[in-house]
Amino acid sequence: MHIAVCDDSAFDRELIVELLHIYFAQKPFQYKLAQYNSGINLVCDVEDGCWFDIIFLDIYMNGLLGIDAAHKLRALGFDGAIIFLTASADFAVDSYDVAAAGYLLKPHSFDKLCRCMDRVLQDFDTCTYQVQQRMRIVRVPYTELQLQVYPPPQRRQLLHRL
Repeated sequence: MHIAVCDDSAFDRELIVELLHIYFAQKPFQYKLAQYNSGINLVCDVEDGCWFDIIFLDIYMNGLLGIDAAHKLRALGFDGAIIFLTASADFAVDSYDVAAAGYLLKPHSFDKLCRCMDRVLQDFDTCTYQVQQRMRIVRVPYTELQLQVYPPPQRRQLLHRL
């Protein structure tokens, strides 16, 4: 699972990262975290082919508001979960326009973050193989895969979907 944390405040970014480490310590998921200090950099990386299952996105950032970054991500075809982080409820209604999975107010609450993550991950199957297909991720259950191994001299392996 790939998660991006985008906040122009290094303190808030590090806090969310630390809370996520604590959260995942008790979960069966393997995860990778990427940190961004600007929505522009995040959008550019997604546009260049980076993919994330979950994006934590601050609303009030320099350069590009988080809500505007979310609109750009959705326009690019990003279909992962977006969870907003903000000090204000001003954009709570607007978050529905980008199908936000959560809207967490600062100061950060570990309990609220856990409830939000539990909601996002309830349909996330850990027994899947993830394949990137352009701007989206296709998850194939392991039970639908067959591995074909070729002996030397070819020494290659092919993965087939049943």
